[in-house]
Amino acid sequence: MAMWTRNFHSAALVMLLTEHGIGVHRSTPHLFEIDEEFGPQMKWRRGEFLEHKREKSMADSEENTTTTEAMREAVISMAVESWRFGRVFDRLLLNLDAGEQNRYKSQFRWFIKKVEQALEQADLRIVNVEGHPFDPGMAATPLNIETFDAKDSLMVDQMLEPIIMGKEGLVRTGTVTLRKVEL
Repeated sequence: MAMWTRNFHSAALVMLLTEHGIGVHRSTPHLFEIDEEFGPQMKWRRGEFLEHKREKSMADSEENTTTTEAMREAVISMAVESWRFGRVFDRLLLNLDAGEQNRYKSQFRWFIKKVEQALEQADLRIVNVEGHPFDPGMAATPLNIETFDAKDSLMVDQMLEPIIMGKEGLVRTGTVTLRKVEL
């Protein structure tokens, strides 16, 4: 039987070994015996085991990072789609009488508040530039820019997709349509 002296919490060692399907039992509180059938397959010098544990921790860390990034992308996608839905919903409300409009507007404001809270938890926020003067350095792609001259004074008419910002800066560019400012 291979023997191993304890250098860190014994319960953690036993749990780690059994998670990997390795038979292990304690001989004394500080000495573990690894079942003989596993001895030829693995070297159980302390440094090599700790390296194996470190590699597993790094893999777990990479998996958690990937999961976190996927969740963040899902929140961003839902925020963009809720923005689009809001535009359609606003046009639909125009067809209702004033009493119904107020009730549905209230429900939709609650929904948007929940979306903003989810974005805030992910350290993100929506930026709306509708009605602002257009600047070529703006974090939005204008769909109809080719219909204007370079000397025209332009403003953002509609945002089709919002700009998403995070703590580190721009996360996703928006999509806009422009209109000429009449002086």
